[in-house]
Amino acid sequence: MATNTKNFKLVKAEITDQVDTTIANYGKNADTIDSEIKSLQDNLSKSDSNIATNKSNITINKNNIASNLNKINDNKNDIAANAGKITNNKSDIKSVEKGVESVKSGITKNATDISSLTGRVEQVEKDVKANKSDIDALSSNLEDIKIEIKEIKESLEDPEDGSDG
Repeated sequence: MATNTKNFKLVKAEITDQVDTTIANYGKNADTIDSEIKSLQDNLSKSDSNIATNKSNITINKNNIASNLNKINDNKNDIAANAGKITNNKSDIKSVEKGVESVKSGITKNATDISSLTGRVEQVEKDVKANKSDIDALSSNLEDIKIEIKEIKESLEDPEDGSDG
């Protein structure tokens, strides 16, 4: 009795077959069985190779997963550290902003002081000009007085100009 599947066909011996036909059919069946066995062995060899490759890939993947988990943990730690730094930076920024406001206030005060000082300098310049005029007038008067004193001295020392003295 022959066994047939959709992938495996054997010739069934019939009672009416002649002996040589039956023997030929058995030979044909043996060849078919040998061919299928060879095909199964090839498939098994390929499957064994694929299984070995898959085992290697699984080992590599496990190692990659372990490495990635470590990196994820490192990243979580880095994120936590960075979050702390961000909080500190925000605090520092607020301090800097307060400092900037203080500097702006100082600049405004300095501008006011400069304006006030500019007004004072202008007044001092006016006073200097007025004093220079007064000094020039006094200097001129002093020169005149020096000349008069000199003339008086000369007149006191030189009785020849006709005075009795």
